[in-house]
Amino acid sequence: AAASLVVAPSQAIADLCGRRWALPAGRLQVVPNVFRPAPALLALAPPRQLTTVGFLGRLETRKGTFDLAEAMVRLLPRHPRLQLRLIGPSWPTARGDAQQWLQRRLRPWSDRVTVVGPVAAEAVAAELARCDAVVLPSHWENFPNACWEAMAAARMVVGSRAGGMAEVIRDGQDGLLVPPRRPRAIAAALERLLASPGAAAAMACSARQRILDRLGDDQVLPLQLQAYRRAMALGPGQGAP
Repeated sequence: AAASLVVAPSQAIADLCGRRWALPAGRLQVVPNVFRPAPALLALAPPRQLTTVGFLGRLETRKGTFDLAEAMVRLLPRHPRLQLRLIGPSWPTARGDAQQWLQRRLRPWSDRVTVVGPVAAEAVAAELARCDAVVLPSHWENFPNACWEAMAAARMVVGSRAGGMAEVIRDGQDGLLVPPRRPRAIAAALERLLASPGAAAAMACSARQRILDRLGDDQVLPLQLQAYRRAMALGPGQGAP
């Protein structure tokens, strides 16, 4: 309440802050974080077809990892060449260790499922190069770097409608959006990419350009300066001493 202005990187988190802290809309502003893609990401060629589905992030419930696994249970029997690559650390969950649960659930296709584990930041591009699509079906997100990395790498992205991804990805143009907790929707989105590789590749190219056009220094800095000016004009919040 003492803040002149609360700045959030996504509308989703701004709305959440407004509700939790009872802030009027006039004391909230969205300013995305700057995202500077590593040159190695921008050097990757867009995939021509979907063979490997990737996931980048913590293996846990909130990231939708189990929902992706259920979608793959539907897809792997129907597409013998399709593979799954899970990139990120395993977290403890109500189901037990996430990696162990995933390996049990996907055991019939263990020869087509790779659990990479955690990777260093400088290794992300090499891992994304091994994926054609990246699925990020989080139950909720703020401003997920993993999504921007996948888009900058010109991968086919299937993202969650819950949170910040839906504020950047234009559904059907830069990627596909699915509702959270919906394995069937994830499977349907991947089926769409499998059925139309040309359209999927075009979305991957558009995703890269979208990140460059939306989250660069030239786009974000004016918004940040505007936020500073608004804060000074508003003066201290009601809770200020």
